[in-house]
Formats: sequence, C-alpha cells, structure tokens
Amino acid sequence: MTVKPLLKLALCRGTDCPTGSSIWVAPLWKNHDFLRLLVSGPDDLAQRPGCEVLPTVPNTTVLRMPCLDNTLYFKYFKAETEWGRIRAMWRGSRAYRAWQGARLLLEHGLNTPEVVAIAECKGTGRGNFSLLVTLEISGIPLRTYLREQQLAPGRQARLASALGLEIARLHGCCITHGDLHPGNVLVEEKGKQGFSFAYLDTERVSKPGTKLNRHIIKDLSLLNHPNLGYISQRARLCFLKAYVQANSGLGDTARVLLRDIEQASAKRYGRKTEFSKGSA
Repeated sequence: MTVKPLLKLALCRGTDCPTGSSIWVAPLWKNHDFLRLLVSGPDDLAQRPGCEVLPTVPNTTVLRMPCLDNTLYFKYFKAETEWGRIRAMWRGSRAYRAWQGARLLLEHGLNTPEVVAIAECKGTGRGNFSLLVTLEISGIPLRTYLREQQLAPGRQARLASALGLEIARLHGCCITHGDLHPGNVLVEEKGKQGFSFAYLDTERVSKPGTKLNRHIIKDLSLLNHPNLGYISQRARLCFLKAYVQANSGLGDTARVLLRDIEQASAKRYGRKTEFSKGSA
C-alpha cells in the first residue's frame, strides 16, 4: 500500500529559510504563504490569530491553529542533549522520524494524523530543531476519555476489548509504537457499541525485527499504567483476553507474556501492579 501524498523537498527561495535547514511539504500544501509559516519560530506563530499553545512535555512546543480551511498542529522539537544533536545528523531529526513512523502506520491501515510538512535544522549547536506539521484527527486521548466519561462497567469492558484487538493488530504487523501510554492513543466512539483508535507521537514507531517481543512488552507495560484508577481490573483483563485471543501464535506462552508485562510495569512505574491477577 502506498501512502499519498508523499512529502517533497521544498525550495525555500524568498521565504527566508535559515541556512542548513531542509523542508519537506505535501504537494497540496506547497505554496509561498505556508512555507513562510514553516520557517517561523513558535513564538511568532503563537501571535497569529486563532493560534493556541497546547500543554506538552519539556523540549517541545505544540501549537494548534487554523490554516487554509483546516486545523493544523505544529510540533517543535528541540534536541535534548549534545549527543542527541549529533545522532540526528545521520538518523534524522525527531520530526523526520515521526514522519517515517506515521507512514509506517498508514501503510498498514493504522490510524494516525496525516503529516503535511516537516522542517529541520541540523547541526551540533543549540539552534538545532525540527518541526512536524500534521492535520487534525478525530478522537480524544484515552486517558482523558476514561477520566471524563466515567464509563459503566460493561461499556468500559467493551472499550478494553476493542483496544486489545487494536493493539493486537498493531503488533500483528510486527510494528511497535515505543511510547504507547494512554495519552498517545486517541479513542472515538462509533455508534453505541463500537470504538476506533488512532496513534499519536510516532517518532519511536518501528519494525524492531528480532527485538519484537521486547518492544511488545514495553508497549503493553506502558498501557498498563497503575495510576489509571478509573480502569477496573475487569477491563484490564478484558483487554488482555482480547489481545491474547487475537494473537493465536501466543499459545501456551500467554501466561509468560502476562507475567512479563506485570514485571515490566512494576519496574517502569516503581510499584507492584495487578495486571495478571486472576487471569487464566
């Protein structure tokens, strides 16, 4: 499956493109006004009418703004360390890797926001940065959805089962997310019974090959966040049951998988979890 439109390297003539910068833009977005936005800093964009600065993690800035009858998300990444800046010189910036991760998901029919542009300024100096621009996609972060909706036990179990099938589909493509916490999964209701899902923050998405099982355990342990008190034990077990049943190749290793998930979760979050308690 080919994902279109592909991003094309843009010529920056007349847009004050900084020396050492590169810009890739989807063909439908390749116009002078949009290129000017890409070479603007986050502080300048934040002053534009309708632009909203969103909460995010350190070393990133996220803006949401209307543009050409669409809503766009501008995510600026800063290199966190000198070693990170050096690595980006040969493996690509964080924005570039997020674009590649998004393409990998879309090529396998998995939902994620469409990337319309990336920009990067490589080098070892502190001015090193990269920018990812995506279209808005429907859905609410899973963490927010669960907290706000206060689902009845039956619907919570149906959501967990649907999510288990979705993550099994992701891993069935030999793809792992790498940062699969509940804030990076969007959920959208589809009628009274159904749900659809999409993935955010795709810079760690990969096909890890021989290390697949280790990366799968990481994904599942991230989803098993013990601080999600509004997730019942029943729902957690419904998720695992759906996931294991959808992965027929697990066979008798399912118990080992559950044990490994519990151990990885306890190590990651510094406390004992009860993910596998009572599971068959």
